[in-house]
Amino acid sequence: MICGGSGITPMFQLISHILNDKKDFTKLALIFANRTEGDILLRDELEDFGGKYPDQFKLWYTVTEPPTGKSHTGLC
Repeated sequence: MICGGSGITPMFQLISHILNDKKDFTKLALIFANRTEGDILLRDELEDFGGKYPDQFKLWYTVTEPPTGKSHTGLC
């Protein structure tokens, strides 16, 4: 799954439904894009899912405006 900004709303409903169904073992992966770290909606809830279901739910964030002084760069 890939979404950005407020597009997390329908994704969150789907994720919640799957993870709360004890008979559903669907594996989920979400890439969630936002402008800034502060714009990440439902962050606590998503991270709770990641903690409760580490084998079933994977989560990655990406931001287009990282905080100054806290960015990571790859190798050239």
